[in-house]
Amino acid sequence: MGGDGADELFLGYDPFHAARMFQLYQKFVPRPIHDSILALASLVPVSFGHMSPGFILRKSLAGVSYPQKLWNPLWMGPLSPKQLAELFNESVDLEDIYEEAIYYWEKNAHLSLMDKAQIFFIKLYLQDSILTKIDRASMIHSLEVRSPFLDIRFVDLVRQIPWYFKYRFFKTKYILKQAFKQYLPDKIIKRKKHGFGVPVGQWFYERKLQWPSLEMTHLNRQVADLYKNEHLQQINDHRLFLWNHWVLSNYL
Repeated sequence: MGGDGADELFLGYDPFHAARMFQLYQKFVPRPIHDSILALASLVPVSFGHMSPGFILRKSLAGVSYPQKLWNPLWMGPLSPKQLAELFNESVDLEDIYEEAIYYWEKNAHLSLMDKAQIFFIKLYLQDSILTKIDRASMIHSLEVRSPFLDIRFVDLVRQIPWYFKYRFFKTKYILKQAFKQYLPDKIIKRKKHGFGVPVGQWFYERKLQWPSLEMTHLNRQVADLYKNEHLQQINDHRLFLWNHWVLSNYL
């Protein structure tokens, strides 16, 4: 049995927190002040812990520099548009790179920001990443995994519930927790979300993972080396780029 689908259906991921908070932030913080806050965020000490405060702050603020339709793909992606342009030595077409995310955003333009964020995670993250991962992990061990939260009748029911019953008082999965609080102890109901993050940032920093080779890629070597050195010196956290680069170097 797997719990896949609960975070997507009941707004359980950190980007739902970010979407709600930065929706309010954007209303009251002028762009020049935002740019200053973003610059100050770079001074927060780098930590390679799972979802460390500095990592979340820098990633969130960088994403908010762009239109709302790009927030989620930028928060979930390894690189900013500016970094992509530097690495590939060419201009970046945001409409092309984030085509799928933009498609679902514009298709559901009449919905709230939280509803559109939910659709992003259901249509792209759950479908293309999470379910693929659990399917492959279970197959390699000859297991069958069932996801009760993805029962089609349950999904249809939950999709009709307004987002503010799922995310309330800055608490995720609110209505789900209320439904189960009579069956589960408080230590489970009130427990903070804990994902399955792999400490690749720490592994690269401690050289437990071999640095990715540049021989098979068409990246700007100077920029890639800069990211590597910044990571080693804890100037910046490039875990997502380094991990994607490592996979590219080893498996393509």
